[in-house]
Amino acid sequence: VAGGALKGAAFPRILPFADPDERLARHSREFPELHKMLLSGTRNSIAAAKLKMKGSSVEQLKQTWTTGK
Repeated sequence: VAGGALKGAAFPRILPFADPDERLARHSREFPELHKMLLSGTRNSIAAAKLKMKGSSVEQLKQTWTTGK
C-alpha cells in the first residue's frame, strides 16, 4: 500500500517476532512469467538505445538520489 508500512517477503519483520506468513513466502519458489521478463528486457534495451542515440555516455549519467551525507 502506498504510504503504508513496508512488509512482505522482501521486507521481513524480524523483531519483536517473525511473521510466519512472511517466512513461508521467503521459502516458496518464485515462478516469473516469461512474457513479463521479455517485456522488461525489451523496454530496458529501448531506453539504453535512446540514451546512446542522444549522445549520453556513462560519464554523463549521474546519481539522482542522495546518500544522506
